[in-house]
Amino acid sequence: MRSLRRALLPLFVFGVALSGLAHAKLDGEIYTSNEWRVSLKGPRGWRLSEHSSYPSVLLWMTHRRPSARMLFAAETLEANIDSQAYAVATVKKLEMLGFRVRAPQLHSATGAYWMEFDNGKSFLRQALLVPADSTTGFSLTLSTEELRTRGQLLRAFDFSLRSIKPER
Repeated sequence: MRSLRRALLPLFVFGVALSGLAHAKLDGEIYTSNEWRVSLKGPRGWRLSEHSSYPSVLLWMTHRRPSARMLFAAETLEANIDSQAYAVATVKKLEMLGFRVRAPQLHSATGAYWMEFDNGKSFLRQALLVPADSTTGFSLTLSTEELRTRGQLLRAFDFSLRSIKPER
């Protein structure tokens, strides 16, 4: 689990342009942030915590067996950035951090772009979503210590990704 934390930290260091920690509430498996005007439903069997330790991280979700984490984050982007441009910029930053990154692919059900990447010790899938006419970028990241484990938890990741509901 320690290597998961080390792998996740750089993902949010480059994206943190926000001051203060995000505030939100949990109602069972449903997370809502009034500040970021978004909600998300956590998958069954995952423990959700809105007690963030990094700016821009809205929600931590943990799974015990197999061991994994999902992080839901938000950040303010420059105007005229869409989900694809957000993903392409993120890929460049991840490559500079030493990750092997697969090209972003469209998640047609949500309009998000997702990619898989690893550094040989942590295996991650990340989806990036910018709602239409918005300057807010949302990211959902699944991190595991084994490639096989990541594959086992893709349904949970997809469930949470599809549940993201930005409010206008």
